[in-house]
Amino acid sequence: MEEKDLQLLEESKLYVSSMGKWMKFFAVLMTIALVFMALGCIGIVSFGSHIPMEVFGGLSLKWFGILYLILIILYIFPTLYLYRSSAAARLAVECDDNVQMVEFLRNNKSFWKFCGILAIVMIVLYVVFVICMMIFAMTMGSNMPLY
Repeated sequence: MEEKDLQLLEESKLYVSSMGKWMKFFAVLMTIALVFMALGCIGIVSFGSHIPMEVFGGLSLKWFGILYLILIILYIFPTLYLYRSSAAARLAVECDDNVQMVEFLRNNKSFWKFCGILAIVMIVLYVVFVICMMIFAMTMGSNMPLY
């Protein structure tokens, strides 16, 4: 395939620049959220042994801490995609750099792909949860005494 020089219209450059700024804003917000999540995870793990286990149905709070840690690790990836995409957008517009425009588009695609896969996983988990709750309700209903 023949490589051509990409030339963006000034209006397109404004849109890419604006998108890059919004991406950086959300990347900063996500970073702040990750810091608070990490602090919460540390609090759950360290102070979880002082809370009676009966409150959580016998589950140790350390399991909630581990689940929280998994979520933190999971959310690092979209944050990185947004940071990289915003930096590439700025460089692509300022320097008219095709390589940075490709980098901007690659990271932007990766961010939305991650969000799409996460949405599919969450929908599947919700469906499984609803089915499990229906089965649980039916089994509990069959064990109830009739008056």
